[in-house]
Amino acid sequence: FAPDCIVGHSAGAAVGLRMVLDGAVEPGAVIGINAALLPFGGPMRRIFAPMAQLFATTQLMPALVARRAGDVRSIRRVLAGTGSTLDEVGTRYYQRLLTREGHVAAVLAMMASWDLRSLLDQLGSLRSPLYLVSCSGDKAVSPVQAERVAAATSNATVIAVDGLGHLAHEEQPGQFAELISRLCRG
Repeated sequence: FAPDCIVGHSAGAAVGLRMVLDGAVEPGAVIGINAALLPFGGPMRRIFAPMAQLFATTQLMPALVARRAGDVRSIRRVLAGTGSTLDEVGTRYYQRLLTREGHVAAVLAMMASWDLRSLLDQLGSLRSPLYLVSCSGDKAVSPVQAERVAAATSNATVIAVDGLGHLAHEEQPGQFAELISRLCRG
Protein backbone atom coordinates (compact mmCIF):
# COMPACT_ATOMS: atom_id res chain seq x y z
CA PHE A 1 0.00 0.00 0.00
CA ALA A 2 1.71 3.17 -1.18
CA PRO A 3 -0.64 6.15 -1.32
CA ASP A 4 0.35 9.15 -3.41
CA CYS A 5 -1.57 11.37 -1.03
CA ILE A 6 -3.22 11.00 2.37
CA VAL A 7 -6.36 12.99 3.12
CA GLY A 8 -7.76 13.08 6.62
CA HIS A 9 -10.60 15.01 8.18
CA SER A 10 -10.43 16.13 11.81
CA ALA A 11 -9.01 13.21 13.84
CA GLY A 12 -8.38 11.36 10.57
CA ALA A 13 -5.64 13.87 9.78
CA ALA A 14 -3.85 12.89 13.00
CA VAL A 15 -4.18 9.21 12.10
CA GLY A 16 -2.73 9.88 8.63
CA LEU A 17 0.15 11.92 10.03
CA ARG A 18 0.89 9.23 12.63
CA MET A 19 1.15 6.67 9.79
CA VAL A 20 3.62 8.91 7.94
CA LEU A 21 5.70 9.78 11.02
CA ASP A 22 5.87 6.09 12.00
CA GLY A 23 7.21 5.23 8.52
CA ALA A 24 4.22 3.10 7.52
CA VAL A 25 3.69 5.15 4.34
CA GLU A 26 5.55 7.82 2.39
CA PRO A 27 2.97 9.90 0.52
CA GLY A 28 3.74 12.79 -1.76
CA ALA A 29 1.50 14.97 0.41
CA VAL A 30 -0.73 14.95 3.47
CA ILE A 31 -3.95 16.98 3.45
CA GLY A 32 -5.73 17.72 6.71
CA ILE A 33 -9.26 19.08 6.42
CA ASN A 34 -10.09 20.93 9.63
CA ALA A 35 -7.37 18.81 11.19
CA ALA A 36 -7.64 18.11 14.92
CA LEU A 37 -3.93 18.06 15.72
CA LEU A 38 -3.63 19.95 19.00
CA PRO A 39 -4.59 18.70 22.44
CA PHE A 40 -7.21 20.53 24.44
CA GLY A 41 -5.51 23.19 26.52
CA GLY A 42 -6.15 24.92 29.81
CA PRO A 43 -9.19 24.06 31.88
CA MET A 44 -10.80 22.13 28.99
CA ARG A 45 -8.04 19.53 29.19
CA ARG A 46 -8.57 18.98 32.91
CA ILE A 47 -12.31 18.57 32.36
CA PHE A 48 -12.45 16.81 28.99
CA ALA A 49 -9.95 13.98 29.50
CA PRO A 50 -11.47 12.57 32.71
CA MET A 51 -15.01 12.94 31.32
CA ALA A 52 -14.09 11.12 28.12
CA GLN A 53 -12.42 8.35 30.12
CA LEU A 54 -15.47 7.99 32.35
CA PHE A 55 -17.86 7.93 29.39
CA ALA A 56 -15.69 5.40 27.56
CA THR A 57 -15.77 2.95 30.45
CA THR A 58 -19.53 2.76 30.73
CA GLN A 59 -22.22 1.68 28.29
CA LEU A 60 -24.61 4.26 29.74
CA MET A 61 -23.33 7.20 27.68
CA PRO A 62 -23.35 5.42 24.28
CA ALA A 63 -26.88 4.20 25.04
CA LEU A 64 -28.02 7.71 25.98
CA VAL A 65 -26.44 9.28 22.89
CA ALA A 66 -27.90 6.62 20.62
CA ARG A 67 -31.37 7.06 22.11
CA ARG A 68 -31.15 10.86 21.81
CA ALA A 69 -29.99 10.53 18.19
CA GLY A 70 -33.34 8.96 17.36
CA ASP A 71 -34.73 12.51 17.35
CA VAL A 72 -33.53 14.22 14.16
CA ARG A 73 -33.73 17.61 15.91
CA SER A 74 -30.90 16.57 18.23
CA ILE A 75 -28.80 15.59 15.20
CA ARG A 76 -29.47 18.99 13.62
CA ARG A 77 -28.29 20.67 16.85
CA VAL A 78 -25.10 18.58 16.89
CA LEU A 79 -24.39 19.42 13.25
CA ALA A 80 -25.09 23.12 13.85
CA GLY A 81 -22.56 22.93 16.68
CA THR A 82 -19.90 22.06 14.09
CA GLY A 83 -20.67 25.15 12.04
CA SER A 84 -21.83 23.05 9.10
CA THR A 85 -25.16 22.91 7.33
CA LEU A 86 -25.96 19.57 5.72
CA ASP A 87 -28.89 18.63 3.55
CA GLU A 88 -31.55 16.20 4.76
CA VAL A 89 -29.74 13.17 3.31
CA GLY A 90 -26.49 14.07 5.10
CA THR A 91 -28.38 14.70 8.33
CA ARG A 92 -30.02 11.27 8.11
CA TYR A 93 -26.64 9.59 7.57
CA TYR A 94 -25.37 11.16 10.79
CA GLN A 95 -28.54 10.09 12.54
CA ARG A 96 -28.02 6.52 11.39
CA LEU A 97 -24.38 6.62 12.56
CA LEU A 98 -25.13 8.14 15.97
CA THR A 99 -27.94 5.73 16.76
CA ARG A 100 -25.39 2.90 16.73
CA GLU A 101 -24.16 2.39 20.27
CA GLY A 102 -21.03 0.60 19.08
CA HIS A 103 -19.99 3.59 16.99
CA VAL A 104 -20.61 6.04 19.82
CA ALA A 105 -18.65 3.81 22.23
CA ALA A 106 -15.72 3.63 19.78
CA VAL A 107 -15.64 7.41 19.38
CA LEU A 108 -15.67 7.90 23.14
CA ALA A 109 -12.89 5.32 23.57
CA MET A 110 -10.78 7.09 20.93
CA MET A 111 -11.33 10.45 22.60
CA ALA A 112 -10.46 9.02 26.03
CA SER A 113 -7.05 7.85 24.83
CA TRP A 114 -6.32 10.75 22.48
CA ASP A 115 -2.80 12.11 23.08
CA LEU A 116 -1.58 14.56 20.47
CA ARG A 117 1.45 15.96 22.28
CA SER A 118 3.93 13.51 20.74
CA LEU A 119 2.47 14.05 17.27
CA LEU A 120 2.98 17.80 17.50
CA ASP A 121 6.52 17.30 18.83
CA GLN A 122 7.40 15.12 15.82
CA LEU A 123 5.88 17.28 13.08
CA GLY A 124 9.24 18.98 12.55
CA SER A 125 10.55 15.71 11.09
CA LEU A 126 7.71 15.40 8.56
CA ARG A 127 9.17 15.21 5.03
CA SER A 128 5.92 15.16 3.06
CA PRO A 129 4.27 18.50 2.30
CA LEU A 130 1.40 19.14 4.71
CA TYR A 131 -1.65 21.09 3.53
CA LEU A 132 -3.93 22.26 6.32
CA VAL A 133 -7.33 23.16 4.93
CA SER A 134 -8.98 25.32 7.55
CA CYS A 135 -12.57 26.57 7.34
CA SER A 136 -13.59 29.86 8.89
CA GLY A 137 -16.94 28.56 10.14
CA ASP A 138 -15.52 25.50 11.92
CA LYS A 139 -16.86 25.45 15.48
CA ALA A 140 -15.26 22.11 16.36
CA VAL A 141 -11.60 22.79 15.46
CA SER A 142 -10.62 26.43 15.60
CA PRO A 143 -8.92 27.73 12.43
CA VAL A 144 -6.20 29.06 14.75
CA GLN A 145 -5.05 25.44 15.20
CA ALA A 146 -3.92 25.26 11.57
CA GLU A 147 -1.70 28.31 12.02
CA ARG A 148 -0.18 26.90 15.21
CA VAL A 149 0.48 23.52 13.60
CA ALA A 150 1.98 25.16 10.49
CA ALA A 151 4.39 27.06 12.73
CA ALA A 152 5.63 23.72 14.12
CA THR A 153 6.86 22.44 10.77
CA SER A 154 8.68 24.00 7.85
CA ASN A 155 6.69 22.33 5.08
CA ALA A 156 3.09 23.12 6.04
CA THR A 157 0.77 25.37 4.07
CA VAL A 158 -2.51 26.67 5.46
CA ILE A 159 -5.36 26.94 2.98
CA ALA A 160 -8.18 29.07 4.34
CA VAL A 161 -11.73 28.39 3.14
CA ASP A 162 -14.42 30.93 3.98
CA GLY A 163 -17.98 30.26 5.01
CA LEU A 164 -17.91 26.51 5.64
CA GLY A 165 -17.85 24.55 8.89
CA HIS A 166 -16.19 21.45 10.28
CA LEU A 167 -17.90 19.16 7.76
CA ALA A 168 -16.99 21.40 4.82
CA HIS A 169 -16.16 18.47 2.52
CA GLU A 170 -19.72 17.25 3.02
CA GLU A 171 -21.21 20.71 2.54
CA GLN A 172 -19.34 21.28 -0.73
CA PRO A 173 -18.04 17.89 -1.96
CA GLY A 174 -17.31 19.10 -5.49
CA GLN A 175 -15.21 22.00 -4.27
CA PHE A 176 -13.21 19.69 -2.00
CA ALA A 177 -12.76 16.99 -4.63
CA GLU A 178 -11.26 19.63 -6.92
CA LEU A 179 -9.04 21.04 -4.15
CA ILE A 180 -7.79 17.60 -3.08
CA SER A 181 -7.13 16.64 -6.68
CA ARG A 182 -5.15 19.84 -7.29
CA LEU A 183 -3.09 19.46 -4.10
CA CYS A 184 -2.31 15.80 -4.76
CA ARG A 185 -1.13 16.60 -8.29
CA GLY A 186 0.96 19.52 -7.07
